[in-house]
Amino acid sequence: MQEIQRVKLHFKRSSDSSVPLYEQIRKYILACISNGTLAAGDTIPRITALCRDWNVNYRTAKIAFELLERDGAIEWEANKGGTISTPRKIIPLNENEISIAYLRFRNDPFTSSLTKGFLRFCEELELNHSIIDAGSSHSKIFNSLSHPGAGINGVVLAPFETQSYAAAIQKAIKNGLKVVFLDRSLDEIDVSVASADHYMAAYTASSRLLEIHGRPAYYFGNTDSPSSCRDRVRGWKEAMREFNFLNTDDYLFGLPMPEDVEATNQELAAIHVYQNALMLFQTREADIYTVFAENDYMARGIYAAAEKMGLRIGEDVFVASCDNQPFALRLPVPLSTVDMNQKMVGYEGAKLLYETITGSIPHAINKIVPVEFIERKSSSPSGTAQFATASA
Repeated sequence: MQEIQRVKLHFKRSSDSSVPLYEQIRKYILACISNGTLAAGDTIPRITALCRDWNVNYRTAKIAFELLERDGAIEWEANKGGTISTPRKIIPLNENEISIAYLRFRNDPFTSSLTKGFLRFCEELELNHSIIDAGSSHSKIFNSLSHPGAGINGVVLAPFETQSYAAAIQKAIKNGLKVVFLDRSLDEIDVSVASADHYMAAYTASSRLLEIHGRPAYYFGNTDSPSSCRDRVRGWKEAMREFNFLNTDDYLFGLPMPEDVEATNQELAAIHVYQNALMLFQTREADIYTVFAENDYMARGIYAAAEKMGLRIGEDVFVASCDNQPFALRLPVPLSTVDMNQKMVGYEGAKLLYETITGSIPHAINKIVPVEFIERKSSSPSGTAQFATASA
């Protein structure tokens, strides 16, 4: 095997200042691999040695080699340098060959909006793309991560917080597949994320309930996973504290099931919300109740429990939620809800994936998409209003 220092590599900075230096280095090494100057198994010396030879800043070179590792072009070992990977892992230089896919767990209003945004970005760039529908099967997601299809360089998906998902995604990344998460993150995996501003969604809706009614807002929904739900809980708690309701645990009704189970048993989740709401109305007597529900489906459970107890939405029980599903406007009392702008989340996710594959972004980033609270009669008898929220 040959080492880079034994090969005459004449790296020269491009006169095109619009191309970052780290990207010039990345493309130079990829070109050396493509033309055979560097072959699979060849070793790469430490970055410090290359910085001396090429007269470049250490940090700049490090970014380039981190990108090369994400490309699957090299395998890096701390304090020892790197090794050129086998050809199957290397991303093609020709951007016309780039193809991306959306791994969709199921087809519902939420994923349909993500799909529309994903497709819009691909169509704008005339980018090769595909939708891989798993039909609510976790195993099909895992199989698609292992074998996404010929020519596919990267995928976007909304992962579940399980060890199986983390292991499958980490394996796919190690094999050279680029991955971007939609709407949630996994702490143990450092990839870019495109997500709605869940924190501000819950904060804005809860603050509005507290401001109008001066009563604590009960929280109904998932509390532990995915990350989007944790962000909503944080937003709700912050709003409660600002109105001096400090012991928030007294007002929280979580679901007794993990999110990956709820995703395939939405009716069961609705039953739990309904039962918890009945318990609230039966055991905590009040002249009015205010409720923030994690999503519009759970808000329907609040509606059903209120009807069962002879309580009126918008008069005895005031409700706000998230997602702005089409049925929210058509409920007997139109539901106040947050439009999560999921089309833009899908668009930004596809964009992040493209930029990751082409090396336009050197590190994983978290792209937050602004949301909008739409006030209707379920939270305020006064009528409708819209409140745009700024990303935190």
